[in-house]
Amino acid sequence: MKKDSISVNFLYNMSYQIMIILIPLVTTPYISRVLGASGVGIYSYTYSYVSIFVMIGSLGIAFYGQREIAANSNNKKEYSKVFWELEVLKTFTIVLSSIVYIVISLFSKEYRLYFMIQFPYFVAAILDISWLYQGLEVFKSVAIKNIVIKITGVICIFCFVKKSEDIVLYLIILCSAQIFGDLSLWLKIFKAVEFQKPNIHGILKHIKPVMVYFVPTVSFQIYAFADKAMLGVFTGSTVENGYYEQGLKILNMCMTFVSAYTIILRSRMTNLFVEKRMTDFSFQLDRSLHLIAMVTFPMGLGLAAISNNLVPWFFGEGYEKVTILLVMSSPLLMIRGIRGCLTSHIVAPCNLMKEGNIVECIATLFNVVLNYFLIQKYASVGALWATIVAEVIIFVGYIIVCKEHISCSRVLLPCMKYIIASFIMFVVLYFIRGYFYSSIINTFLLICLGAITYVISLFIVKDEFFFSILRNALKKIRR
Repeated sequence: MKKDSISVNFLYNMSYQIMIILIPLVTTPYISRVLGASGVGIYSYTYSYVSIFVMIGSLGIAFYGQREIAANSNNKKEYSKVFWELEVLKTFTIVLSSIVYIVISLFSKEYRLYFMIQFPYFVAAILDISWLYQGLEVFKSVAIKNIVIKITGVICIFCFVKKSEDIVLYLIILCSAQIFGDLSLWLKIFKAVEFQKPNIHGILKHIKPVMVYFVPTVSFQIYAFADKAMLGVFTGSTVENGYYEQGLKILNMCMTFVSAYTIILRSRMTNLFVEKRMTDFSFQLDRSLHLIAMVTFPMGLGLAAISNNLVPWFFGEGYEKVTILLVMSSPLLMIRGIRGCLTSHIVAPCNLMKEGNIVECIATLFNVVLNYFLIQKYASVGALWATIVAEVIIFVGYIIVCKEHISCSRVLLPCMKYIIASFIMFVVLYFIRGYFYSSIINTFLLICLGAITYVISLFIVKDEFFFSILRNALKKIRR
């Protein structure tokens, strides 16, 4: 299968990621009001459990598989063999995990129904072969099919979810959309791969290297979802889960740009490293660090500045606490942006996963321990503090792990001008936001004013990377 260019891949994947942003922008205000904080909390609490079991069953194969496909992308027979071996292995482990999930779910009287309804996520995980297309650097067909499925899911939500009791229907719609989206990836499977009958030896040889990717995957899921599970246990209420879920939802929407970019570049960076094209490798790494910092820093501080204006109209009444969570979570956007770049551009391509595993495990341990103490006292605010500490540990740890390939100063120096420009923007927004009452139009105006202030600030600090982007854009316009 012919590879698409970085620009084409970015265009299609970014289109899909924009759709992922737009859907919550449309559905979240509606669902927040229809289901209420309690209903949203039930979804958040139960989905956290199914996500953990799905990830355990998946073994980190998506991450490992993308790298292996990318490394063998010039040999169709070889990467086809790898694909079928990994798919059989994943199916077996997910089935085992699903059995354990069912057994445990049967002991939960209050949430048993919600757990059972979300069982199809295990089927979706088996069907998910997006890692194959990511490894081959082919995103067009995947993006188009998933956009159609997502839009269909949104229509169903507005048509069938009308009251708080419809949470069952809401869960069914989400599961169905996920299954049909993953199923669509199989429509052109034999254009992408040849059928290669897997054997036991071929399957088993992947277990050891897969485990290297399994550890950080599970670690991430534990500290990403354990806080929600522990919130439900220690607070005895789904409302705090609802606050926490909605607060992080905004953060995750803002992270879609970084996710789209790093997913695309992960395969390309692996190829560059395998082929020992270190000049190109270093150039792309520096470019990515600048781009991600330039985007995530103003997003983070901008989100903190406009949270008072955003939350009331976006979520409705009863979500006032989300404002505090948004302000607190804004540094996560900046930290995760740079950390995501290090993960996809260095840790994975350069075979530093074992070292990264140690960092992930340490961060997860701190997160669980802090959750135990902080949630009981501060509820969702405590859970967020635990998450922030875990992210800082991973960030610092990854800088240490990647020191042979990139220095600390090389990571942090590009950030300085963007921190200054973002802080100027924050100050301006902080002092003018009081003149804008909470509404969608005023939030949009504040975002526009913030963007203008940020661009002017980049001119003030004389950021050369920003100037180079402008020059390239002007050249294309003149053509």
